Amino acid sequence: MTMDFYNKVLIAMVKSALLFLLVFLGGHNVCYSTDSTFNVGVFDENNVYLETSVPYRIGWQIFIKASKKANLKIVVHPGAWTRSLKALKSNDLDALYGAMKTEERQAWAYFSLPVSYDTIQIFSEPNNPISVVSQIDKKSQTVGVTKDSIQHGMAKALNFSNIYPIVERDSLYKMLLAGRLDYIIFSNSLTNVYCYKYTLKGVGCLKAIGEPLAENSMHIMYSQSNQSVYEKRTKIDKQIHLMYQSGEIKNIFGQYRDGKSMYSTWRRFYLADIDAGQ
Repeated sequence: MTMDFYNKVLIAMVKSALLFLLVFLGGHNVCYSTDSTFNVGVFDENNVYLETSVPYRIGWQIFIKASKKANLKIVVHPGAWTRSLKALKSNDLDALYGAMKTEERQAWAYFSLPVSYDTIQIFSEPNNPISVVSQIDKKSQTVGVTKDSIQHGMAKALNFSNIYPIVERDSLYKMLLAGRLDYIIFSNSLTNVYCYKYTLKGVGCLKAIGEPLAENSMHIMYSQSNQSVYEKRTKIDKQIHLMYQSGEIKNIFGQYRDGKSMYSTWRRFYLADIDAGQ
């Protein structure tokens, strides 16, 4: 047999192997990072968040700039929050953008230096006469939350007897306005998204009940079991730190109304993380 014959056989074997890999990887929907790619889960309506939420947009600006300075190429993967958490835990994603710290999450995840912050409140339909949290009948009335979210934990801590946890946050808003829920616990950013999407002429938006339940820093979250992202998350934190020192982050906040006050709040979260040794 000639050498040309063996070369043809070898080429055929290589093509078959490549075809197998393409079919295998395509069928398993797994994200594999190269040295420079960074697969990041974001909220399923990331573009609407960027348009309607200033805190979310500021954090995104900081994250994207830090990533570019670290020579990382961000690949965005929109999805429902609960599903994205599962993908992160199974190392199918490198990171999640917009996460808030909880004790449960800190047991299995790492968090970046803060990139922004957001407030969380209880909301109702616009005509609700209740104005403070203490007036809510927590035994008989139902509150909706995103399953496995920080708001889910807050509903439990507030001793609501009837908690309706759901994966698709979009449905919570619709159920509230349809009268199937009495309250929902949302971040202000999330509320802005749904008011933007669904509020029609003559229909009010949501009513905030009382003062915010919490003011939480916003982070990039990584799985502790994914050792392959250690260098990337270290680079991003370094760039966030350098952007703070150079005044670049202050300038980003300064582009927005109330930017000075917002920067002061963000800086408090940032210095707390630095003091904690992050």
